[in-house]
Amino acid sequence: MRYSFSILFLISILSFSYLAASAQTDPREAKEHYNKRNYVAAVLVFDKLIKEEPGNSDYLHKAGICYLKTNIDKTKAIPYLEKAVKIVKVDPEAFFDLGLAYQYAYRFDDAIKSFEKYKTFIAGKDIELKKAARQIETCYNAKELIKYPLNVTFENMGPEINTEYPDYYPFIAPDETFLIFTTRRKGAPAVMEFDGFYSSDIYISNALNGEFTKSKSIGNSINSSFDEQAVGMSGDGNQLFVYIDNIKEFGDIYLSERKPGGTYKKPVIIGEAVNSKSLETSGTISYDDNILFYASDKPGGFGGRDIYMTRKLPNGNWAQSQNLGPNVNSAYNEDFPNILSDGKTLYFASEGHMGIGGYDIFHTQWNEESNTWSTPKNAGYPLNTPEDNHMITFTEDGKHGYTSLLRKGGYGDLDIYKVTFNEVEAQQTVIRGILSSLDTLQPVTAPLITLFDLNNSDAEPNVYSINPNNNSCTIIVVPGKYELVIEADGFDDYKEKLVIFDKDGWQAQIEKYLIMKPTNYKIK
Repeated sequence: MRYSFSILFLISILSFSYLAASAQTDPREAKEHYNKRNYVAAVLVFDKLIKEEPGNSDYLHKAGICYLKTNIDKTKAIPYLEKAVKIVKVDPEAFFDLGLAYQYAYRFDDAIKSFEKYKTFIAGKDIELKKAARQIETCYNAKELIKYPLNVTFENMGPEINTEYPDYYPFIAPDETFLIFTTRRKGAPAVMEFDGFYSSDIYISNALNGEFTKSKSIGNSINSSFDEQAVGMSGDGNQLFVYIDNIKEFGDIYLSERKPGGTYKKPVIIGEAVNSKSLETSGTISYDDNILFYASDKPGGFGGRDIYMTRKLPNGNWAQSQNLGPNVNSAYNEDFPNILSDGKTLYFASEGHMGIGGYDIFHTQWNEESNTWSTPKNAGYPLNTPEDNHMITFTEDGKHGYTSLLRKGGYGDLDIYKVTFNEVEAQQTVIRGILSSLDTLQPVTAPLITLFDLNNSDAEPNVYSINPNNNSCTIIVVPGKYELVIEADGFDDYKEKLVIFDKDGWQAQIEKYLIMKPTNYKIK
C-alpha cells in the first residue's frame, strides 16, 4: 500500500507540472506575430509573458517596440521601456527606443537624455551614432518649432471617410468636389495580410451640397486583392498617380486618367524616364501637365529617396530626369512632392532638414532668376508632429488642406482631417547659431542664451538650449527687431541686435557664428 501511494503521489505531481507548463504562454507565438509585423497581436502575447516573467528585458523591450510600431498610442511604450533599461543585460537599442517614445510624448529633454545614454553604448559605430545625433537634433528643433504654432483648426472628416483602420494619403479636388485617399479597411477586394491589416485600396468620396458622401472603392479598374495606394494627383484631379504592389508589379508609379463620368481608367505605367530598377514611390504634375516631379531612390542621389523632375518633350515623351539638388534633397529620405498651382511652390515630405521627428512636411520656392530652389521651410506645428507626416493637399484658394494624422478623439488609427488655415502664416526665419570661444574656437560650456523681442517690451524673453553634438542653437523668429544675449562663466557677455526683414529682404535661414571673448582676454 505504501508503494501504491508513492506511485499515485508521483503521478499527481507530474500531472500538476504538466498542467502548469501547458498553462504558460508560448513565447514562440509572440515571436511569430512580431516577425510578421502584426504588432497589435504580438503585444497582447508579450503582456502575458511579462506577467509570467516581469524581469525579462527582451519581453519588455519588444512590447515597447510593438507600441512604437502601431498607431494605438506610441507613448504606451514608455513604462515598458523604462523598466527594460533598468535591467543590466538589456539591448542598448532599448535606450534609443525609449528616446523615441519620449519624443512622441513631447518629453524632448527626457528624449535627449535617453539618446545620449544610447550613445555611450555604441562608441565607434558611425551609423548608430549618426542616427542618435539626428534624433537629438530633431528634439531641439521641436522645442523651438512648437513655440510658434500655426493658427489652424483640424476637423475630423467623420465616419463617411474614416474608419477604425488606417485612412491616409488624401488628395482633394481643387474645388472640393471629391476626395481620393488610401485605406486599409475591411471590404472586397481587400484581404487580410500578415500584419493584421487588410491590403491597401483607393477610395473616393464625392461631395453633395457641400458634404462628402459615404466613401467607396474607386473601382476594380484600380483596386485588387493586392496593395494599391494613391500617391499623387494632378491639380485638376484628372490624373491620379498610383503605387501598385503585387506579384508582378512593385516599385513603380502608374498613372490613371479620370473619365468624363468621374470613374478612373486602368493605371498605365509612366515609362522608363521616371520608373527604373530602383524604387519610385510618389509623384505630382504641374498644372500645365509639362513638368512631372517624383520620388526615387535611384543611384546618384544625395541619400535615401530624392525628388526628381522631368519635362515633357514636344513628342509627348518625358525627358531625362533631373535631381532637384541639395537644397531640396537631404542625406535622408524625401517623398510625396506636390507642386501648387503657381508652378513655383513645391511641398514635399522629408526625414531631413529642420524636422521634428520622422517625416515632416516642407515647402520650397523655385527662383527663376537664379534657377534654384529656396531653402526648404518646415510647414509648421501642429501640422507636423514628432510622428510621420507625409503630405498635405490644398484647395484652390489655399484656405484649406487635407492631411492624415493621429489625433485624440479619432476613430482608432490614422484619420483624414480637413485643416483650416485661420490666418496667413507669418514668415518665419530660422537662425542657426554656432557658438565658440575666441581664443580656442572650442565650445563654450553651459551658456545661457536669451532672445529679447524689441518689438514688444511686455513679451517674455525666450531662453534657448545648446545642442552639444554640434555646439549650435536653433532660434525661430518672425520679422522684427531682437536682441540676442549670451552669458557664460569666464566670458564677457555676448550681445547683438538682430533685424529680421520681411518681404523682399526675408531670408528663410540665417547661419551665425557667435564668438564669445573670455574675460581678461587680450587680443594679440
